[in-house]
This record gives sequence, C-alpha cells and structure tokens, in this order.
Amino acid sequence: MTQLSRLATALVATLGIAGCGGGTAEDTGFQSVAGANDIVVPTAVATTLRFTDLAVGLHHACGLAAGGAIHCWGSNEYGQLGSAAPMAMCNGGATPCSSTPVPVASTTAFGSLAASLRDSCAVTAAGAVWCWGFGVGGQLGDG
Repeated sequence: MTQLSRLATALVATLGIAGCGGGTAEDTGFQSVAGANDIVVPTAVATTLRFTDLAVGLHHACGLAAGGAIHCWGSNEYGQLGSAAPMAMCNGGATPCSSTPVPVASTTAFGSLAASLRDSCAVTAAGAVWCWGFGVGGQLGDG
C-alpha cells in the first residue's frame, strides 16, 4: 500500500465513513455515522512527532517515525498499540486506550508497518517481521 493510499485510509477512518463495495445500503457508499466522540472534519493528531508512514486498523492507528520508532494510538483492547503502559479507559471504562501516540514497546528500528483489525506488524530494514495485538488466529506468527 502506498503512503498516499494509507493516508486516504486514515482520512476515511477519521471521518467515520463506512466501507464501499458490494452489499446493502448500510455497508456501501460513503455513509457518515458520526457519534458524540467522532470528529467529522480532519484534525491533526495530538503530537509533536513526525511520521514517515502510517497504518490504520479498526480502532487504532500507528505511525512510523524517522529513525524507525513506531507510536500507536486508539484502542488497546487486544494489545494492538504494542504497549502495556497504563492508559486511559474508554467504552465506559471497559477498554484501555490512548488518544495520543504511545511508543511501541520495542527498541528495534523498523522500516515499514501495517495494521489490521486488531493487530499491527512492522518490518525491520533486514526484513525481520514483528507483530503485536490479537493473535488467536495465528496472525502474529508466534506459533
């Protein structure tokens, strides 16, 4: 996925737009389903960090900073932020989350990243893959 398409994906996620493709009127087109906590216009992420790449999952996003550090924000219900640091609680106190980027708990320098529904992965310059988050289906590759 190119940087431009990742940014477009981030905008779509930020705007709360439903996906497009085949299906019923509920899951096609571009329906805005803004709730009380949704921001329906683009807004800057609350950080002074600068990212060279971005990946967006279902309820989380991650940015790759110059130097290879990754910071994630959003829901950490399944560990998809890559941090066990104390966090605020969302969804009525049921889900750990961060509205600002938190560093992924790794000193490894990464060159690229990707996010899925409830997990995230990154690749080092040497080609090693690291994943974190929801792994019940084997998607973390940890056996």
